[in-house]
Amino acid sequence: MENSQNASGQDTETRFTIMQKIFRASVYYFIGLSIFFIVGFIIISVRITMKNKVEIPSVTGKLYLDVHNHLTDLGLKIEIKNEHTTEYPYGFILFQSLSPGKIVKEGSRITLVVNQSQNIVKVPRLVEMKEDLVQNILNNIHIGSRNFRLIIGTVTRIPSDKAVGEILAQFPEAGTPVVPDSPVSLLVSLGAEEQKRAFKFPDVENLPIGIAKEMAFHLKIPITIKVKSVNDENKHARIIRSEIKNPPQKWNEPMSKTSWNVTTAFFPYEYKSEDGPFKHILVNPDDHNIDPGKYTLAVVREQKNPGGFQEDQKYTVLSYLEIGKDPFPSFIFEKEKLALWKGYYVPFEENSNAQTREEQKQSSEKKSSPDGKEKGKIIFDNAGKNPEEKINREPDYILSLDYKS
Repeated sequence: MENSQNASGQDTETRFTIMQKIFRASVYYFIGLSIFFIVGFIIISVRITMKNKVEIPSVTGKLYLDVHNHLTDLGLKIEIKNEHTTEYPYGFILFQSLSPGKIVKEGSRITLVVNQSQNIVKVPRLVEMKEDLVQNILNNIHIGSRNFRLIIGTVTRIPSDKAVGEILAQFPEAGTPVVPDSPVSLLVSLGAEEQKRAFKFPDVENLPIGIAKEMAFHLKIPITIKVKSVNDENKHARIIRSEIKNPPQKWNEPMSKTSWNVTTAFFPYEYKSEDGPFKHILVNPDDHNIDPGKYTLAVVREQKNPGGFQEDQKYTVLSYLEIGKDPFPSFIFEKEKLALWKGYYVPFEENSNAQTREEQKQSSEKKSSPDGKEKGKIIFDNAGKNPEEKINREPDYILSLDYKS
């Protein structure tokens, strides 16, 4: 009987041990199963959360062609902003709008600032040259052993006292740094005979405002410029609306009552390069306390012979503006100043073979403005080394324009 009790106790102990093992196995199984479900839940949750989302890679400092396909495969929409600098190779990504590592939705837009310039060239001087020479000059711009070219942009023709085919103005002006294959627009003389013909104003739609301003000076018609913001970069600094008021019957008739109103497009660039193409800034008359009225404007050259200008030329880029309260456009590179004279002033007539300097000066002073009230003033520094001879009247305003503004 004692053996029977011992056997019964061993069976009980055995069953208890088995039950413990089963319990432990169940706990382990439950814990494992719970971990499995928890991990699975986390993975599914992350997948659900990350569905249609991407992580932004680092592309700044890389070439655009090397990363374009990868960004497209991620489902990102790419927007390119052009920059022009000679410090980095063509296609070099200078900036990315979305930070590397940032999680965004698929289809998000990423803006890349990409260098579009391999080289910077300076526009050669074309003013006073014949039109048939321009193409060859623009096709042969040498930098070291390499040859670059610029192309002829908009060509506008007007009657003038200059010879037929002579370049009256250019835009961009001589010395302006631009990228190769950039357009250079021209204002070309039709000659004096055309002044006898009926007045027919040329088509100026899409004309660069830089040419329009100098065109106004040569025609002695004050131009009033309105500025309108646009979303089309290709229309930037070009005329989108033009109106001539009180035009004469013929070109050689007085234009004292004639005026020219234009609207020019202004594209608000988000990124600007200091060593790329010229800057287009807006000058606010109120900032400089400019009285409303008609003004002759000229850019002041501080250095001699910058980029092809004649060494004795102090003022350049002439325009004849009706200035009111609205900002007007100006084109500058580096730090430049703008000179303003009230009324219309004729440039110094360079004809040293036929006249002495004093005779030239007297001849210029006899010329009248369109309204006949003010005599013309010399504004070109062609009168010699004596500073007192350079100009017979100081500007009414000298505006300091900050290139970096």
